[in-house]
Amino acid sequence: MLSEKIAYLSLYYLAVANIFAFANFAFDKHKAINQQYRIPERRLFITACLGGGIGALIAMKFLRHKTLKSKFRYGIPAITILTYSCIIVLQNVLSDEILPYMSSLFDKAEGGGLLFILLYPFIEGRGEIGLSVYWSSVWTIIAIILYLSITYVLLLKKISPWYRILLYFINAYVFIWMGFECVIGVLNSDSLLKAIILLSLPFTLGFTIDFAKGFARGVSSEL
Repeated sequence: MLSEKIAYLSLYYLAVANIFAFANFAFDKHKAINQQYRIPERRLFITACLGGGIGALIAMKFLRHKTLKSKFRYGIPAITILTYSCIIVLQNVLSDEILPYMSSLFDKAEGGGLLFILLYPFIEGRGEIGLSVYWSSVWTIIAIILYLSITYVLLLKKISPWYRILLYFINAYVFIWMGFECVIGVLNSDSLLKAIILLSLPFTLGFTIDFAKGFARGVSSEL
């Protein structure tokens, strides 16, 4: 039963990832035609690395976008093959080894100590705040996206290198937390639509970062 849920989770995730990858390439094409501020190429590659390679390839083919650049013409197909190979391997490892290990790790963490502190966001009781597992995951991911958008703006400013390194470590932890919430939320969703909505939330991070950057520039220009 768990292996079937993991398989469905993979399909839902890949569908959402490819839709967002196609949308990013299409949006960037629109901006290029209208000579507007472009989507960073790094973000286009990231969407492909996160499983949206097929959507990126379709956009490149039918929208004739980024086809003249060698790093896209050869890089996106290579990334697609690599990421899909990793997803196939990860799907088997996740159901056979990782999830059972995580379950035993959480059991140990509930006994207290440093492990409990590190894993507290993953094992906290959801019933106490009156939310189902699914909706708790949704609101947690939204909060994480807002946090990451704010900290990204902070990283653009001149802050102490030690604070910058600390933020990088914290953000890496938060990204893992968000991925965990996606898995748990989808496994506890009772419809395809809910699963797709949940998995689409992390892909909005780029847009929220752009909004936060624009808002910060607007505030700084008025001061």
